[in-house]
Amino acid sequence: GDDLSYSWIIDNNQYSNKESFSYYFDKQGEYEVILVVSDGEDSSEATSTVQVAEIDLPVHAIQHDFTVEIEYTLINNGPGSLRDIECFMRIPQTYYPFQIINNYTPSILNTDEVFDKNWNLLIHFQFEDELFEGESLTASVETDVTLYEFNYEDIEIRSIESSNLSYDEGDEDLKIYTTDDLFIDSDNPKIYNTAKSLIKDETRPIEIAKILYNYVVRNLYYDFPRAEEEDYEFLYASEILERRKGVCADYAILYTALLRSAGIPARLAAGIPVYTILFEEEKEIDVGHAWVEVKLPGYGWIPIDITVEDNFMSENYYLDITTEKGPGYLYKNTTMDPWSYYYDGFFFSWDGTEIPEIEQEFYFRVINLDLEDIILD
Repeated sequence: GDDLSYSWIIDNNQYSNKESFSYYFDKQGEYEVILVVSDGEDSSEATSTVQVAEIDLPVHAIQHDFTVEIEYTLINNGPGSLRDIECFMRIPQTYYPFQIINNYTPSILNTDEVFDKNWNLLIHFQFEDELFEGESLTASVETDVTLYEFNYEDIEIRSIESSNLSYDEGDEDLKIYTTDDLFIDSDNPKIYNTAKSLIKDETRPIEIAKILYNYVVRNLYYDFPRAEEEDYEFLYASEILERRKGVCADYAILYTALLRSAGIPARLAAGIPVYTILFEEEKEIDVGHAWVEVKLPGYGWIPIDITVEDNFMSENYYLDITTEKGPGYLYKNTTMDPWSYYYDGFFFSWDGTEIPEIEQEFYFRVINLDLEDIILD
């Protein structure tokens, strides 16, 4: 058929002509969202109403405004030149009340936005020039962010009050985020039996999440040699349970699997560890970080950085910036459905039969924030 055209209209203002795009509602109110799709002859229109309201969040936050730079570099060691060069770069979106993205600026103009199946945002760079042997090129984005140190208000009281709370009937997250997934083998007997033996007769979601958190923290040790490996292989939660050691991704995978096995919605999250970066002399690192998001009655989806091994739901001053939610980073570049995921990094073509040797480098930098700006007890 003919190519389709798209028009997004929010409160009588047109914002995008792409199939999908991100939009941040920064004020309370009721918004009418219209999508018009046309093939040049016929058109179809869909309308929806979005209600934005302030809610009483159980989070006390201390605000920080600063800039994060994400930089990817492609180095061509030859033989030959690279052409048709593209780059996909994951960048953060607004997830209120934990992070707000005020603006982002790509290093080149020829970019567009794409989303993966979990609605994570990627900037798609396209380069017109060839990259000759011995040369390199860089794609980068500067993002102005508002991030928060936070703690959960009245946690002891809310835990008691939440004892009678349950998930909403028909909550889709209970279907999506309590089943097994790649490496998250929550249906494995080792995972299920471990969770069951720990929980016993406990039914309160917050208490269940706390019990499983404490188990992982007390029984898993950080695997420093594994952390030094550039391309370590991911492990299934049941394997991590037996090894009793791991890196941040292992902590997150195991905790997520245990939660799901117990009927608590949980998902992986990954991104930029700002607090860790501030300890570096140049305030830059070349590795990301992984943690868990848990959905709890009375709180909604909250981030839990289990690798730090603090007390459950204690004060969080780590300023982790989420660039990805869901299991996408666990999938390799070849899948049964390669169009379901976009992968970070550069893609290109070349002439000849010999594949050029290339290097890809990734850096996260923090600008206008120092370690002494973080408020610690």
